[in-house]
Amino acid sequence: MSTTRYYNNYWEGKPDSTGWLNKPDIFNESAFLELLSKIYPYINAPLLDAGAGSGDTTNALYRYLTQKKPKQKPDITAIDVSSKAIKLLKKKNPNIKTIIGDISNYNVPQNQFRTITAFQVVEHVLDTNKMFNFFNQHLQPKGYLIITTTDFNLLKQIIIAAFFWPKFFYPTNPHIRFYTRYTLESLAQQHGFRLVSYTWDGHYFHLMPKGQLAIFQKI
Repeated sequence: MSTTRYYNNYWEGKPDSTGWLNKPDIFNESAFLELLSKIYPYINAPLLDAGAGSGDTTNALYRYLTQKKPKQKPDITAIDVSSKAIKLLKKKNPNIKTIIGDISNYNVPQNQFRTITAFQVVEHVLDTNKMFNFFNQHLQPKGYLIITTTDFNLLKQIIIAAFFWPKFFYPTNPHIRFYTRYTLESLAQQHGFRLVSYTWDGHYFHLMPKGQLAIFQKI
């Protein structure tokens, strides 16, 4: 099955997996607005939202920037491999420019964007080198790359291995890459980025991060 078909089924609610993570999470807007308050200093236009999905985060970002700068229309482009997802996005906000394409294998004008966001995306992409090359090629010099992804820390590894391994790693689940802070930063550095900010993205009872928020700058 092609990546495009897989994610068209995913966004149509026809999952190809009986494990976990086989359908989009319910969007938590309040948590996302808290995230936006952290990344706002690094958001510059034009901005590309990579792996935008059905547009919940892209639309929330658009509205957030509109509130911050009401006299300035946000210049946001969204890209996703799924035409079904892009169709849903356009219904939510027709003002957002869209591209149907795979961020690990798609050409847009280089050095076009000042910020690229990838919210819960990198864990879905098989070819990590092509993905980071894409980020580097399409960011302007000194531009920012903002990534959120699950945090695969030691405690979570132990809990999953002990109780949830069969479902978490079910062969057809959409999460196919898993990152620690070290591996995420290492890959980014290999592709011409430096880490400028790192923090948790949510938590479990303040004891363990749900995810990680990493902000990189193109060198």
